[in-house]
Amino acid sequence: MVADSISYRWGISSLVWIGTLLIFPLQAWSQQGHAIRGNQVLINRAAHWQAWKGASSLLDISTTDNTVRPSFIRKEINAAQDAPQFSTTGEGGVIAGSGTNTADNLIDGDLQTMWAPNPESPLEDWWVEVNLGRIVVVKRIVIRFAQEGEGDPFLQFKVLGWRQPPPRSVSGYYLDEPKTNVPNFWEIGRTDKPNKTQRVFEFEPRPTEGSDLLFRGDPLERILIIAINSDSTKAEKLTEQEYDNLPVQQQGAIEFYRKERSGRETLISQEEYDSINPERQGPIRYYRREIPRIAEIEVVTEGDNVNMGLVERGGQVTIETNGGIKDIGTAVSDGNYSTGVNGSIFGYRDYDYFEDLGALFWVDTMHFLTDGASPINELYVDVSDGTLAPDGSIKWTRVGRSTSRDAFGHTASGGLRFREIQIEPSKIRFIRSPFQNPLSSLSYIAFTEVMLYGEGFVAEVSLTSDLIQFNEPKNLISVEWEADTPAGTQVQLQTRTGNELIEEKIYHDSNGKVVTEKRYNKLPKSKRGDITSTFEPGNDWSTWSVPHTQSGEAIKSPSPRQYMELRLILLTDRADAGTTLRSIAINTSDPVADRLVGEVWPTRIETVGTPEEFSYFIRPDFTAADQGFDEITLEATAGTEIEFLEVRTGSKDDFANGQTTNYAPADLTLIDTPADSLRLRLDEKIDRGTELVQVRFRATIFGNSASFRALVQNSAVPGFWQRVDEGDPTELVSSQTVTVLALSGDEIIRDFRLESQVFTPNGDGVNDELVVSFGVARVGAERPVTLTVYDLSGVEANRIEERRPDPRGNYTFRWDGKGHLGEPVPPGIYLARVKVDVDSGSADNTFVQRVVHVAY
Repeated sequence: MVADSISYRWGISSLVWIGTLLIFPLQAWSQQGHAIRGNQVLINRAAHWQAWKGASSLLDISTTDNTVRPSFIRKEINAAQDAPQFSTTGEGGVIAGSGTNTADNLIDGDLQTMWAPNPESPLEDWWVEVNLGRIVVVKRIVIRFAQEGEGDPFLQFKVLGWRQPPPRSVSGYYLDEPKTNVPNFWEIGRTDKPNKTQRVFEFEPRPTEGSDLLFRGDPLERILIIAINSDSTKAEKLTEQEYDNLPVQQQGAIEFYRKERSGRETLISQEEYDSINPERQGPIRYYRREIPRIAEIEVVTEGDNVNMGLVERGGQVTIETNGGIKDIGTAVSDGNYSTGVNGSIFGYRDYDYFEDLGALFWVDTMHFLTDGASPINELYVDVSDGTLAPDGSIKWTRVGRSTSRDAFGHTASGGLRFREIQIEPSKIRFIRSPFQNPLSSLSYIAFTEVMLYGEGFVAEVSLTSDLIQFNEPKNLISVEWEADTPAGTQVQLQTRTGNELIEEKIYHDSNGKVVTEKRYNKLPKSKRGDITSTFEPGNDWSTWSVPHTQSGEAIKSPSPRQYMELRLILLTDRADAGTTLRSIAINTSDPVADRLVGEVWPTRIETVGTPEEFSYFIRPDFTAADQGFDEITLEATAGTEIEFLEVRTGSKDDFANGQTTNYAPADLTLIDTPADSLRLRLDEKIDRGTELVQVRFRATIFGNSASFRALVQNSAVPGFWQRVDEGDPTELVSSQTVTVLALSGDEIIRDFRLESQVFTPNGDGVNDELVVSFGVARVGAERPVTLTVYDLSGVEANRIEERRPDPRGNYTFRWDGKGHLGEPVPPGIYLARVKVDVDSGSADNTFVQRVVHVAY
């Protein structure tokens, strides 16, 4: 395999011919998961969703209405019904000793369709076997025979089960072992007397190995139902007329009896019956033939095992042993009890089983199956939804443990094979299970299968689009989607963009097997197969953007770019509700410039809350097809307040020689914006010939840092803003960033001012209010900011509170001299306290208080 980095950057003439050669096959390959219509990228077909990468097994994609939604994880399911979908332990489905053409009816979920053995076949052929296709902890087996009038139950029968042995403990699993591989089925249950009336039977398997007390059922792969007795041709006694009315295939035995002088009746043949004196002829008895029919076999298990498909969706499982960390993801999630990765462990040491589920699930029950040669005295279970602790590690919650002291069927040498952990329904992404070897000597451990169950829509699942390729770089405007989002559910979309791809060449031999390039070149030409290519994002791609949470948001990834990818995340906080997504649309436009690079200067300030002068430099790169721009928007974070000063434009030489074209506020149009941004429109367009733009402004920064984002547009084509990328547009300053850092100071409340300490709230319009002004700095998360007024006895007279998503910035509180109920407070001296509720013990000045006077 070889990887070549191929750039498709627009405007690099030396690579245009490469882009031309590859653009058509690449585009055909890349547009399976989307469609490009004019200036829109559309994802609105089932085929689109199916082409996306990720946990598609956890999504329901409808070909009827072209929607996608998280899968619903079921509780208490019939594992026989979907057995044909699995083949881990053999082909899932049903086989029968007789009546094979109707065997599939036993697991189709339809009580009107049935299986019947051939009545003419011997009793030993009256059996059916359900292969579940994977290991399942069976809680209950339900056998539903035909309703009365439609068939008969088996007169007597038994139910058996089997699973493949674990890796290190095969004893008892095969007949005549080790000579044969014939399964040694064990009995689960049987009828204890002949039966003709009961139509539904339930059997509850008990654990066949050591298990803890919570564990219910038995892990099984195959279930065998065998008839052991039959009435054959004498199922039911009939009158002669009833007998004659039966179809021939249902007519059973006819018995002829001779009367004896003692009054007894003796069964004789028809020939003898016809030859004896009529006075000696006894009754003729007619019977219906037994027609055994089973309508359905149900194998009830805890629910959908969400660990199935773990590795395919990006999950992983590791176990700590003396030999280091082992990857056992496939072994514990493949539905096969006979696979397991063994590792040595010494006694009295803590070891960890760790699992990343690859998505967020509702879980309430866990099954841990080990191989029996693994003595684990105690196993603890910790879970996490992915929340991180303050130190950046996963935040764990202990939810259960399984010990050998609370067990049955346990032997000290074999340990417990089967464990069950029950918890409150919880959203889980990670599982950690610390365990110990109770023996002082070296032992071996193998987790053979770990099963997780719950009920509800998958709580968090993600998909990644195929590569989206434009014929030329596009300005990415906004992302929209149409979805049903019940309360507690959410759609999130992330984007990433770039101009370069890495081609991965994959070499195959004539049998289709992947080989190395070196091996491929050594093969005879007749043995060489195809060389195929895949394309992956190159080194210039952006990281995944901050999630878009509202349809219509401006795209946050750099543009214009020629390639992009989308990542879809469907979330729910409710087990009973999931998002249904119908479509996604990416709105694009032709770029106003081929590229825009910006930086801010200066990048550091000494104090926060004080106005400082800054410049934002923009270098536009134009091609002949670019529109140019005449509007600039500058936006700031952290509650920063911006005041426009000047725009300067020109070439590099103009800036070096002081001959720039300058625009003061009176020379352009300033458009109203919030205090943390500015928007201006020039009278003439900036296009080819302009090499640098400088926006001078005054800003008051209230946080530890502030970032500035610039966008430009052509006002003749409004609504298509193009963002400016962070970079190095000029040698005039050494910045290469759009972020400004504050160097010192921990004060939260700054510039506290009272218009007057004495006010007279008498309603005459003069000095009627207490006016308090101040700034809040260095608080990044939402916090309440309050003005509380107390009388001299400490009783609260009134409280005013304001909450902002970002509390940094300037505040003005006004108190009208009234109490909580709107009544005027008595004249006198009061204490006015402004407070910001923060957690940091290192912050200074989290409250300020002043004495004020109320007079009338």
